Amino acid sequence: MVVLAVLYDGIDATLAAAGADSGTLQGRVMIDITNPVDTTTFLLRTPPGTSVAEQIAVRTGARVVKALHQVHGAVYLERARYGDAPLVVPMPATPLPKQSSPR
Repeated sequence: MVVLAVLYDGIDATLAAAGADSGTLQGRVMIDITNPVDTTTFLLRTPPGTSVAEQIAVRTGARVVKALHQVHGAVYLERARYGDAPLVVPMPATPLPKQSSPR
């Protein structure tokens, strides 16, 4: 699983650095928590009827899930708490492929 957690302006560079153009994300599950919002006006930067998650899926071939984008950035900068317990987001591990044993 891949989590994309960057500002909107950083999406293209981040995907390129991750090797998206060479197929490294093809078929992977990607959690997209980006927001295509101008951080000064809080207006959407995408044309009406378009989805950044769909654009990312087309570019990368990943199975993109839009989630956690409603959580304010400050929550990620500090250890948020719920009551007396730390607030955490569980992320399941990607199982490793089975290795064939030599005979």
